Amino acid sequence: MYVELKTKPIKTSSKKTPNLKKKLTDILSECFQTKAFSTFPYIKDNLSSKKSIVKTNSGNCIALSMFIQDKLKRHGVHSCLIPATVPSYIYKDGYLEVCHVALVVPINESSYYLVDPAFYLMEPILVRMGKSISPVKSIDINQNKMVMVTSELKVNQNKTKLNEYQVFPKKTYYCECCYDNDKEDTWKYYLRELTNPDQSITGFFIKIRKDPFFVSTTLVDGMCIKDIVIRMNGDNISIKLEDTVIYDGSIHQIPNSIKIKMETILRSRGYDKHILSI
Repeated sequence: MYVELKTKPIKTSSKKTPNLKKKLTDILSECFQTKAFSTFPYIKDNLSSKKSIVKTNSGNCIALSMFIQDKLKRHGVHSCLIPATVPSYIYKDGYLEVCHVALVVPINESSYYLVDPAFYLMEPILVRMGKSISPVKSIDINQNKMVMVTSELKVNQNKTKLNEYQVFPKKTYYCECCYDNDKEDTWKYYLRELTNPDQSITGFFIKIRKDPFFVSTTLVDGMCIKDIVIRMNGDNISIKLEDTVIYDGSIHQIPNSIKIKMETILRSRGYDKHILSI
């Protein structure tokens, strides 16, 4: 089930991009409005993250980061996927320590923008060697409220072996983060390019979280708000629309009126309308 995590040094960029922070913030907003976090494409159709985001406008943290990466590439901006850990409320039994992926945009040899759409960071984190990192805004979509993320750049002095499959060489920099309302529950973004994300992370993630789920968002007054949530538990499916449960029961007994309504909404947003008939 587990595959070795493969990383390499991040290729830096000497090219300067005007208004890079605004570009990143705008692309993040587009991502929140038009893409969804979903495991249905992996479980239902066995798609890769790249195919998932293209064909269904949805996917996991890798797929969402790939969407931003592709948008940046069209602007001539280099970026790369990086491995990360998660806070305790996300971690599940069986996960390896590194079970998450984000995106880094090199500015120069000592500065980076770090972007994480799956954690609903509303703006990029500016990471600069030898300098403090300013807090950034994030959205707790479960409570529809803004929370601040505080970060600190650190470096491991020796080779770090997290487990049999995940090892980082000495002098690996990492950005350690926490929410302002829970400073003890930290997670880390390792500043190394991840070269096999689906093999090393999606593979075990999907086998552990076998029941698919779908969460789409929209922006309201600059805040990222959940608008569609679909979760399965065996043959049971729960459908929420704008925080109202419109169905909770067997997937084989969804009323036709609800099915037509949801398929119309999903199709209009470019999502997979066949989710409800998995």
